[in-house]
Amino acid sequence: METLSNIFETRNINVFNSPLEIGFRTLFILNGLAPSEIDLNRLVIYDYFLLNSSDFPNGPKSLHPPIPRRSGQIVIKPLILKDALALMRSKELIDIVFSTEGIKYKSNELTGKFIELQENDYSKRLSEISKWINLQFGDYSDDKLNTLVENNIPKWGNEFIYESLIRE
Repeated sequence: METLSNIFETRNINVFNSPLEIGFRTLFILNGLAPSEIDLNRLVIYDYFLLNSSDFPNGPKSLHPPIPRRSGQIVIKPLILKDALALMRSKELIDIVFSTEGIKYKSNELTGKFIELQENDYSKRLSEISKWINLQFGDYSDDKLNTLVENNIPKWGNEFIYESLIRE
C-alpha cells in the first residue's frame, strides 16, 4: 500500500524557477503596474529586479540570496516566462492584450483578489518590491531600461568571482 509520504518521495516536484513560481511573481509585478500593460522583455527585466533588488544602490533587500552569475537569468527567463504567462492566463489571473505594438500583459480583477488572499511574508515582500520597481523604473523607456541592463549585466553576480580571487 502506497502511503502519502511515498507519493511525495517518488514525485519529481520542481518548483524553483518553474512556470508556477515565475507566474506567481509575475502576478505581483503586473498588479503593481495596474492598470498599465507591459511586454515580455520588460517582464523578464522586472522579474530579475524583483529577485535581485539589492543590485541597485538604495534598493530594497533582495527577495532571494545572491547567486553567482545571476545576470544569466535574464537570458534564460523568456522561455520559462512564456509558459508562466500561459499558466496564469489559463487560470484567468492575467489578461493578454494584442495591439499594433505587439503582445502585452496586464493584471485584471482576479489578479488583485488573488494577491489579497496571500498573507505570508514572502508575498508581502513581493508586493513591496514590485511597487519599488514601478516607482524606480516605470517611467523608463524600453531603450533606457535595456541600456541599464546592458551596462550592468557584467557586474551583476560577478562579485563572487572577485571574492574567490581574493581568497586564493
